[in-house]
Amino acid sequence: MPDENLVGHWSDRDLYPHDPEYSEVVFRADGTGWTYWCSWSTEFTVERFRWRVTAPGVLEVEPAVRLSGTWSVVDGGTRHAVEDREPLGTTSFRTYRITDDPLVLELDRPIDTALGGTRFALLSREAVDPAPAHG
Repeated sequence: MPDENLVGHWSDRDLYPHDPEYSEVVFRADGTGWTYWCSWSTEFTVERFRWRVTAPGVLEVEPAVRLSGTWSVVDGGTRHAVEDREPLGTTSFRTYRITDDPLVLELDRPIDTALGGTRFALLSREAVDPAPAHG
């Protein structure tokens, strides 16, 4: 069952504004989501997953696929060119908490173990998929 407070688009870019890279995590109300990592070097990674809350503050994550490639700015918008696709599938559990003022999500460990962060500020309750054609 999704936690309504967890649903949204969370990012660490406002928490660490001068870093050459940033991480984001999206939890959708339908139990799907993704992590997004990108750097100034134009590399990016998207890791799609299914999620659910199994107990208060306990998150179950089932990764599905990792997409990676490069991003570029085209006509003022960001375009992602997926160059690699890797299936995933090991379910894991982690704990989380959400603090107020501002809303910050804290995980005990990253969802994307290779690149992800553990602290994110809420950007919005909605998110745009960075690589929708490659779901």
